[in-house]
Amino acid sequence: MSPLNKDMFRMIGRNGSRFLAMICIIAVGICFVTGVGGITPKLAGSLSRYYQSRAIADIDIKAKNPGGFSDEELRTIRNWKDVSSAEAMTQIDDPSGRTRVYIYPFHGKINKLKVVKGRLPQSADEVVVEQPGKKIKKRKTGDVIMVPLPGPAGPDGRENTQYKKVKVVGIVSSPLFLSLEGDVNIRNGKYLDTAVYFSDEHSPLSTPEGDFTPKTDVMVKLSPTDEYFTDSYIDRAEVIGRKLTHKLEKVFPEKDYEYLTLDQNPGYRAVKEICNKIDVIAQAFPAFFILVVGLVTLTNMSRMAEEERKNIGCLTSLGYSGKRITGEYLAFALGGTVAGEALGLVSGVFILPDVIYNAFKMLIFLPAETPELYPGLGIISSALMILAVFVVTSIVLYKTVSEVPARLFQPKSAKPGKKILLERTGLLWRSLSFKYKSAWRNIFRFKGRFWMIVLSVTGSTMLVVAGLGLRDAAMAENLPEMKTMKAISVAVIIFALLLSILVLYNITAMNIGERRREIATLEVLGYQMEEVYGFIYREIMIMATIGIILGIPAGMAFLNKIFVMMDFSGLSDVKTVSYLLAFGISEAFASVVMVLTRGQIRKVDMNDSLKSGE
Repeated sequence: MSPLNKDMFRMIGRNGSRFLAMICIIAVGICFVTGVGGITPKLAGSLSRYYQSRAIADIDIKAKNPGGFSDEELRTIRNWKDVSSAEAMTQIDDPSGRTRVYIYPFHGKINKLKVVKGRLPQSADEVVVEQPGKKIKKRKTGDVIMVPLPGPAGPDGRENTQYKKVKVVGIVSSPLFLSLEGDVNIRNGKYLDTAVYFSDEHSPLSTPEGDFTPKTDVMVKLSPTDEYFTDSYIDRAEVIGRKLTHKLEKVFPEKDYEYLTLDQNPGYRAVKEICNKIDVIAQAFPAFFILVVGLVTLTNMSRMAEEERKNIGCLTSLGYSGKRITGEYLAFALGGTVAGEALGLVSGVFILPDVIYNAFKMLIFLPAETPELYPGLGIISSALMILAVFVVTSIVLYKTVSEVPARLFQPKSAKPGKKILLERTGLLWRSLSFKYKSAWRNIFRFKGRFWMIVLSVTGSTMLVVAGLGLRDAAMAENLPEMKTMKAISVAVIIFALLLSILVLYNITAMNIGERRREIATLEVLGYQMEEVYGFIYREIMIMATIGIILGIPAGMAFLNKIFVMMDFSGLSDVKTVSYLLAFGISEAFASVVMVLTRGQIRKVDMNDSLKSGE
């Protein structure tokens, strides 16, 4: 191992807490981005596999005439170039009630039913019913129910509904009833509370004179696909459905038809809409996390460049080039970045997608989860973070390694003190106690530290506001699919606060390290520990509060943009208490950081800290 490489490992040891903080900050950011980016692919992949296994129909063509489809019409559909298979069935919606009757090809190859309990019907007096949901009633095998069926038209030509007593012999699940809300009666718009299935081999409309069951629907399967949740799939089904009905109307001009694509199925549509909303969140947040990582790296590496001046000067005097020395520090920064990204990617592909996936139980009958992992967005964000860290570190080190060794061996001159704007206010400045005058001077003396804390806290507060706002919107809109947004909003809040704690901890620890001599001096002068804590934390809390105050309007603007992109809700749906809560939570977590770093102040050694730096 070369001396330069050995020195790099010693440097990691000297800056262990800083290195670990960088890893944790990056891990939190990448974990969130990877997790959010993996939710939609995980859900779409799982449902696509489910739809494939059930051979769900891509298009449902409906005959608008009472006689239904003839064998010739069915052949015309099957012979269409884009159709791989087609099967006819009968669907009858009660004109005044909430029941749907299917006369179904149980042994068909499209829209396969799964028997959840019991068995399939073996006579015209037996049925199976759809599994219960939020609207569909719960039935048991052995129940006897009355089912509406069309009878002969009355003298006035109106429909004459007749009721048939049947026995429930089984409970089934249909891929068409994916939504917990079920479906609506196409004749009166009411939510269905019962869906029953007769066997087409034992039709209740058969008589000794023959089978008078009209084939009202033809289920059409297009060429196989494993991507049901893409715009190209929806567009293709729409185009083929339109062309196919036009063809039928041209061949059979005396009849009318309409078609439905899978995109018009309530379960599919609900999932597609929520996936689109999650994608908006996945697109909106990565840039913020990359910005925060860039700021953290800038602060860390700037401080390291100051602390390592003598070491850099020694390496320069030994003949190492600026590029090689910069490479050592790049290895430090990029090593922490890659370690954090690896931790974030591994945790991100498992944590958030699994949690949010299970939240969809509130929306749909959740199928088995696909085993595939989807780190795509995390990998892209990781690459951008590496680029950001590389650029920032190179810029910070360039100025230091360009100095002559003699200057590097000398300590950098302290920043000269000068009046701040607040001092020119006269009465207001004179009314402040010494400890607050000192705090405000230090805040504006070190502008880099000020902006780092303010921008970081602004960003995390902005995310907390966004998370609380999304929660207020599952509640205001009161839509079933919005309920799953609650889990996402909670995740946003948790990750935002974690990021805030880590960034504040990192900067506070760095601040303590920079001011060890000042802390030791205060202790020598007889200040109590609580007073010493106040000198350090007072400045941090002032800057954090400024960041929180700026973060609330920034969060409102960010949230409004998300609402616009999602095309739902608005700022009017966000409760005032949520803004107050965002302020309170952010302040509380800033206070937690103060408690966590007290031990570092207590460990400052008065003798060592007061030794001359020269």
